[in-house]
Amino acid sequence: LLTRDRILIVKGGLREDEFNGGYSLRIRQCWDYEQICADHAQRLSLRLDLREKQAFKRIDALLAKHRPGKTPLRLDLLLRAPSGGVAG
Repeated sequence: LLTRDRILIVKGGLREDEFNGGYSLRIRQCWDYEQICADHAQRLSLRLDLREKQAFKRIDALLAKHRPGKTPLRLDLLLRAPSGGVAG
């Protein structure tokens, strides 16, 4: 489970370690971030500034790597004029 550049979510207790100095972490449960998101995410919300060139094209290319996906996507769009949102 422990590897370089992997994000983990841990549940446990943090306490001062008088023997070694610093702190000690006792983990009761541990989850891989990517797996817990895939299993429990209700939606992915993104705020896109479409005033920036190629913003939509770049995010579309990034999301294409994860299609088809089961997590609903919400986009909040910042435009030159009034803003809007798209959910799907």
